Amino acid sequence: MTQREQYLYNASIWTHHHPYIDKPRPAVTSPFSGYEVFPGWQILIMITSECNTRCRHCYLPYEGSFDPDELQNMIAQFQKDGYSVYLNGSEPLLNPEYLPAFQLADQKIVMTNGLVLVQRPEYIREIREAGIGTIGVSYHFDIQTYFSRVSLDVAKRALNIVKDAGIHARVMTTITKPYVDMIPKYCDWCIENGFEEIRFTNFIAQGRAQELDSDLILDLEDRKHYYELITALRAKYSIDELCITSCGSFGDCGSPNMSCMALNDFVILTPDYKVYPCFFQTQPGMECGIYHEGHIYTKTGFKFPRHDCTSLHLFNE
Repeated sequence: MTQREQYLYNASIWTHHHPYIDKPRPAVTSPFSGYEVFPGWQILIMITSECNTRCRHCYLPYEGSFDPDELQNMIAQFQKDGYSVYLNGSEPLLNPEYLPAFQLADQKIVMTNGLVLVQRPEYIREIREAGIGTIGVSYHFDIQTYFSRVSLDVAKRALNIVKDAGIHARVMTTITKPYVDMIPKYCDWCIENGFEEIRFTNFIAQGRAQELDSDLILDLEDRKHYYELITALRAKYSIDELCITSCGSFGDCGSPNMSCMALNDFVILTPDYKVYPCFFQTQPGMECGIYHEGHIYTKTGFKFPRHDCTSLHLFNE
């Protein structure tokens, strides 16, 4: 595998060709009426709510943190049961004791707002030694100062720290209605600054983002325009020049490849041991399952439509 192919593999955590898809699920009978052993193939664990900044558009309302040792035991149990494990949120790099859990999960990517990397540049060596091959840094261009206390200068410094350490840097960008047409310039900026990947996420009015102006929300025509733009940009740049990826939160906007994996393929487990269908739905009342004695049970036959984003319609319409 070439270095570039490794980068793309690291970036494609939720690929439909993941080796865990065909593994058998645990032969456990559900102790709960109307629930079955989760039939999907991945457990996404939100390991902490700790963060060094409170972004105004943050959609994660849960609280708490897993003990690092307990987290490793959970990962081992889920893997024994045939599940892939993915770790996220809110700012896991604040606690270096979580790095062994990333190694155990064989996870090559971590997300950050970048602040901890700028405050402790030497930390990047420890992260690299833990096997991390890709670091996604939040960089929201024109709306960065409105969303975050982390300046664009600091976020760019973090991206350069990642790149200079020989780690693949992923630019993580939220798209809002006023700046859809700026997407080509954002891609050009990545090329000019030597960053080989940008990932776009739709602004979802959930969590603290519910308090923001509704004029930030993309309507259907905006989302169709977004898809047209990234389609043209993917034709303009080869994947070796710039890998342009898109979160499923844009919903059914014309892409034939749209596939929502929430609840169908993965569920979310938060530090309060609640089970949710999606990152954007980690709030009381939206539980879709039960965590019990090391296993996850979900409501029997309960699925989301694959070709649209349920969270989009719940929160943005």
